[in-house]
Formats: sequence, structure tokens, C-alpha cells
Amino acid sequence: LAMPLSWEEWVSSLTRHWKECKERVPDAVEWGVQWLRERGVVSDLRASQVSWMLAAGVGMALLAPPILRGLIRYQTVEDITRTKIHRGLSLVGRVVHVGDGDGLRVFHTPWLRFGRTPPKGVTLSASTLSIRLAGIDAPECAHFGGRGQPYGPEAKAFLTKLTLGRKVTVDLLARDQYMRGVAMVWIHRSCPLLPRINVSMEMLRAGLATVYSGMGAEYGGLRRAMERTERLAKRGRRGIWSQRGRWQTPGEYKRAKQN
Repeated sequence: LAMPLSWEEWVSSLTRHWKECKERVPDAVEWGVQWLRERGVVSDLRASQVSWMLAAGVGMALLAPPILRGLIRYQTVEDITRTKIHRGLSLVGRVVHVGDGDGLRVFHTPWLRFGRTPPKGVTLSASTLSIRLAGIDAPECAHFGGRGQPYGPEAKAFLTKLTLGRKVTVDLLARDQYMRGVAMVWIHRSCPLLPRINVSMEMLRAGLATVYSGMGAEYGGLRRAMERTERLAKRGRRGIWSQRGRWQTPGEYKRAKQN
């Protein structure tokens, strides 16, 4: 999902999908009965019996994909094929760790599997999805003895308070060179009637990230909305935009470190 779904939109989408499935079943059953008649397979059975058998088979075929998805748990992003990522795979999980202002780890929780936290004795790197928030670049925190940027700790603290322990939907868009999933992350509300919260947009709104424009940038169809949110934060001098004088954006800071 590239855009947040309200309750009404979700119900409408589900209803439309169900109607399409129901419309396909009679055609599939009719074709199946005709195929069996031509080969003399249904000579001992009434057409109505065959229709019911075929309808049950088609129904099982329609139910099989969501059931299988509910059983498969992805341990890491490396377990997910690029084909599935490019098709827009969406996963539900729980945020168990925040590394910095634009990176976190999610424990995948498919609906037919028990467990809401990583198993004891297993490292997070081996049991969780490493996620890079799509479309944004947050100030760098201090790493390996190096100095970080102003508002780096604040960005991490804000993201931690916003997401840690929360149930989220992860819409995968790509996989980067560090084997992280680049994704739009949506926080589930306690009330399902309320739309989900886009984490990238919240970081921009708080003035604790800029719109990412580097190589391989992914926006999930939200680039204009993200740029508009960044402009509003800048106009309101929130977070990093409150700094006076010349300062480096996260992108400029990274490029300077590489040089």
C-alpha cells in the first residue's frame, strides 16, 4: 500500500476484491463442467454435484494464498526475494529496536504464527527485518567514535517514542546495498477506524528529517506530499530548521564524510 487507507477505503477495497472473486467462480465452474462433460468424466455424477465440487476447489484456491502468507515468517530482509519486494510485499510486525533517526528493526508477525517478540537467545540481526525509512534522511548519530550531527539524538529519540513496541505495516519498496528493506512504515492505531500513521511523514513534520534525494530514493507515491510537509516544517522552523547560520543537511554531511 502506497497510501494510508481509511476504514471506509479498506472496506471498499475488500468488498470490491470479494465481488471480483465471486464473479470469477461461476465462469471457472462452468468451464470445468464443460471440460469434464466433453471427456465423459461426469457421466455418473449430476452436473450440480460437479458444480459444487468445482466451486469448493476454486474457493480453496482463492483462500490458499492468504493462509500461506499467514504462516510464513520472514526472519530477515535477505529471506525475501527481490521479486516479492518489487511486487510491493506488505508485512505486519512489531518494532523491537530503533538504531537511528531513519532506521529500525521489525519482528515479522504473520497472523497465523504465535509470538510477538524475537525468541530468546537469537540476535536481532538474525531474527528481525532491518528497515530503512523510505523517502527521508535523518541527522546522523555518532557512530564508531565519530561525531554526529545536531539533532541526531533528538531524531532517534523521537522515532523511538513514536514506534518502539508498536504494531506496524511495512510496505517494502526496495532493498539497499546494506541488505536493509527500504519501506514505508505505517503505525496501527488502537482504533481500527482511524487511518494509520506514516512514520516518514511524522519525521518530516517534526523537522527531524529531510526528503531524501540520493541514489535509489523511494517514495511510494508520496514524494509531493513529503516535500510539502518538509516545506511546512521549514517554514515553522521546527527541529533542524531552527538552526541559525550555515549548517549541513544529512545528505551534505554524508557526502562530506565520504570526501
